[in-house]
Amino acid sequence: AALVEIYLAESHRFRAGDDHGPRAAEHYRRAAQLFGDNGERWNLSWVRCDWAALSYERGQLAQALALIAEAEKLSRELGSEPGEVLDHELLAKLSAVRAMSYLRPASATADEQDAGWAHAAAALRHACAFQVRPGSHPDEYTQEFYADIRAKVQRLFEAAAPARRAQAEQVVIDGWLGLWPEQPGPASEYAAELLGPPPPTAEELSGPRKTRYADRIVPIVD
Repeated sequence: AALVEIYLAESHRFRAGDDHGPRAAEHYRRAAQLFGDNGERWNLSWVRCDWAALSYERGQLAQALALIAEAEKLSRELGSEPGEVLDHELLAKLSAVRAMSYLRPASATADEQDAGWAHAAAALRHACAFQVRPGSHPDEYTQEFYADIRAKVQRLFEAAAPARRAQAEQVVIDGWLGLWPEQPGPASEYAAELLGPPPPTAEELSGPRKTRYADRIVPIVD
């Protein structure tokens, strides 16, 4: 029943017209209620993520941030349980929506903007980590997912006020300090890579399970 509610939510969410937004939100709410009642915590986290994205799209930023906080808390609790790992795909999506929610208002304070860029950096880190999720290796899906997250962050940079662009880039670069393995010199020499680390190459996707990309990213995950 919860899955049907999700399909109904998306059938409204991706149709034109403002009247579909409230109906999509109601179906997401019902799905979340059903998953919660049934103890489906992982699915509940994902529903809250999609519901948060819808809330952002409708300009309901406070609701989006509240849903993200609930979803991330539950996701991290699940990831810390014995035998479980963090869902970096989910955390990347949550971080991206959170970044957009902080940066969207024209009235955002300097602290809110810095928080938004810090979450943009987190979205990139989690998207990279998802490339080498435990028991697997980069593939076409993880590559496409990373490209989507990177594109979202790049659009945020493009929309940033010129006076804030340098500070925004510095916050994202700082999010990688001590993590990105190749820092040969001053930040200016590798800033472009840190603002949007490249995905695995086609050769790495078709190569052995333990790729050079994995060698670089696994320490970040650890």
